Amino acid sequence: MAVVCLSLLIEGGVAIGDETAMPEKPLVIDIMGSEYRWHYRYPGPDETLGTADDIRRLGDLHLSMGTPVVLQLKSEDYIYTFKLPHIDRVKMAVPEIVFTLEFTPDSLGTFELEGDQMCGFSHESLKAKLIVETQEDFATWLVGKDQTDANSR
Repeated sequence: MAVVCLSLLIEGGVAIGDETAMPEKPLVIDIMGSEYRWHYRYPGPDETLGTADDIRRLGDLHLSMGTPVVLQLKSEDYIYTFKLPHIDRVKMAVPEIVFTLEFTPDSLGTFELEGDQMCGFSHESLKAKLIVETQEDFATWLVGKDQTDANSR
């Protein structure tokens, strides 16, 4: 019995120690609700969020399939809801509080990203698309756009 248990521990250790089985470092993205719009901030070439080379975007949220993500939801002015119906996730963005939403996109495609400001009125500018693409297409999109979108924060 002891030999069988030792054998399982050794085999399990090999699988756990395999670097290909290790989870990938998540992509952390800041999402700010402001003036009824979503403002996205991706890490730049240094791969660190909150530095001078961050890439700022408006509009649709782009992600790479298979890459774990951590969305840090914030608000500059109102309380917003941030909804990804295709994966049944809803979070809030509230001034002075950070909420996180973690997941790994597992399907290529374009999905609804619904947002709302909690005043009871619909704001079309908070509706967008979640675009999940290959790693190559995501990298091309990220570096292919002007890094200084005039209206982003």
